[in-house]
Amino acid sequence: MDVNLALMALPGTELQNVKYVLSYPVASAQCSRFLARRLPEVVTVAANSTARAARDLADKKDVDTVVIAPQRAADVYGLEVIELGIEDRPGNKTRFLLVGRDTIPPPTGQDKTSLVVYQRADAPGSLVGILGEFVARSINITSLQSRPTKADLGSYCFLIDCEGHVMDEDLGDALRNLQMRAASVKFLGSYPSESVSGQVDGPPTRALREDVDVSYVDDEGYLVLAGVPDQTSREEADAWLAAVRSGVV
Repeated sequence: MDVNLALMALPGTELQNVKYVLSYPVASAQCSRFLARRLPEVVTVAANSTARAARDLADKKDVDTVVIAPQRAADVYGLEVIELGIEDRPGNKTRFLLVGRDTIPPPTGQDKTSLVVYQRADAPGSLVGILGEFVARSINITSLQSRPTKADLGSYCFLIDCEGHVMDEDLGDALRNLQMRAASVKFLGSYPSESVSGQVDGPPTRALREDVDVSYVDDEGYLVLAGVPDQTSREEADAWLAAVRSGVV
């Protein structure tokens, strides 16, 4: 969904009298350049959502406060739009996911997959080994975030979004190898991605990239991570992948 934000206030509010800007913190951050330019002296106040900010202003009638919210909020709560399109980056979007149990949409040829990867050992090169599974098969990672597991100090997991579907051979091989050797993998889902061009790419190739050092690849095309022995048998990793794929409708 496109993110289009507006500055709004009670009807008749003068910007020179404004002391506070109320909004959801993410929305305020997305308009930081506008605020620095137009309202450098105001205090930013956090609200639970942009809609809640607009409602609170309408209820409390604070004439020294403005709100950052979508234009629709002004229509709903009787506020006056002072300026439209105040976000720093035009074309910004918010992604929403429909979450369910047990069912995975079939591959379309233009899909994304989300997963959480837990390192089995926090050692030099462990993250490189995880990412190497994707690099070796030319699988594009579109998002990578680290989060503390709270199990031990310094223990992190990685939230990964990548291109491809769990039914694709190359992505399946990468996930199987991760589960077997490098990490514990929590599969979150495969789903159609928004196509920028509207064109569907052809089927992914299973070939390893030519620039991958073959000394790290075994006879079946799996990366061998230096100093990382198998933690799960291939049979167990195959069973895990089969169980994940069984949810595809």
